[in-house]
Amino acid sequence: MKESPLILEEFLVPTSELEVKVILERLQSHACLLLNALGSLLYVADPIHAHKFHYEAGSGLTQAPSPSTFEEGESLLGEAVQSKRVLSLTLPSHKLHEPALSAMLEVPQIQFFAIPLIYQGRAEGLWVVASSNAHISESLQQPDWKEFLFKWAAYLQSLRARRYIESLLEQSQVQNQELISREEELRQNLEELAVTQEEMRRTQQLLSKQAQYQHFLIDLFVIIAGANAFRFSSISKVFLGQIGQFMGAKVLAMFKAEPVQWRNVASWKPKKIADDLPRSWTPPPTLQETLEKNRVCVSASASEIHLEGYVPFWIVAPYFVPKGLGGVMLLGYDEPKPIDREEQNLLLHASIGFFASLEQVEHTHATIRNILQDIAEKAHFRIQTMELDGNKGGDIPWLDEIPLVQRNLYREAFSYALAERQHVWHPPQEIASNELCLFLYPHCLRLSWNGRKS
Repeated sequence: MKESPLILEEFLVPTSELEVKVILERLQSHACLLLNALGSLLYVADPIHAHKFHYEAGSGLTQAPSPSTFEEGESLLGEAVQSKRVLSLTLPSHKLHEPALSAMLEVPQIQFFAIPLIYQGRAEGLWVVASSNAHISESLQQPDWKEFLFKWAAYLQSLRARRYIESLLEQSQVQNQELISREEELRQNLEELAVTQEEMRRTQQLLSKQAQYQHFLIDLFVIIAGANAFRFSSISKVFLGQIGQFMGAKVLAMFKAEPVQWRNVASWKPKKIADDLPRSWTPPPTLQETLEKNRVCVSASASEIHLEGYVPFWIVAPYFVPKGLGGVMLLGYDEPKPIDREEQNLLLHASIGFFASLEQVEHTHATIRNILQDIAEKAHFRIQTMELDGNKGGDIPWLDEIPLVQRNLYREAFSYALAERQHVWHPPQEIASNELCLFLYPHCLRLSWNGRKS
């Protein structure tokens, strides 16, 4: 198929729930046109019970499909979802045994393609295409169609998440309605009514504050979920910046517990603050004992936690691993700051989300290093490592390997790659250096080899 798939963003624009069906129908109609298909159905995962799927929208249908729902593992559709691969079935139209597809246009022979839409290992939807063209499977293996299906699945995941949150909000509204009914019952007694109204006011304030913190925590998890081996440094700065601004902190840092000194794995501060936080830190034993004993956030002065010279007061949010204290989140303030229960829960959960993502990224880094080391040993490559924190490209340990007349050009190209947060870099063609650099922030891995420049 020579024509490339549609650009998904042209159709899946932010929209209200009432317009979702129309948008998905337009999307399927255009996709069917590109695939030369007769029609299609779209099933999406239930926001509460993800193993159940219901009909959402279709294209080229004479009527709504019946039944309109199925479960994972049930029928051809359920098997496609369970196996997470495309399944097909060719049948004469008069022998069609798949009830959910009975609304397709009648032709002498139809080939059905059940295409699961996978995002982060989970089927967010199932796209069923009816066609007389047996080459649709080959078309869907093209890179642009794979990217299209992945983005479509990501959109359906966000749609399911939004519907789930709306369901929770509806439940909250029902609870509020029950409180209002109770208020009406108690209105007969003016004294009890006054007490009840005061209680409701405080409850509403608490629920509103809890909802605010819960929504913010969801946003934080969405941000840190985007971190990977190449983007962890930039994503973590956004993550910490959001927390710092929300909590009104002057500076914020994440320290991971290590045998000798705790390592600063990420930090955030406004541009007007010149001094960077230390790259390592040793918390006093009294602080560690307090955190491990109480397992809550604590407020302390800079001298109490041995972190003078930045801000005078700190909040310390602990992170625990099975063996004990695994790290802390430090938030700095100019004045002592009291911390309530909602802020406690926010910081503790944010610490868990950050360090869990960090552990996954570090495991990925280690795996990549091991793979590269094996390749280097077998292919006679050489691997060199460079710390990227605070390095703008001026201090390159292997620069003396570059011909003298080309070093300035090399440094400029390397610095540009750092500034642009590139993932993979190799020198320009005019530089005589056989190498490849992987920017696994906060490290750079350089693979170099001898021979003619390829």
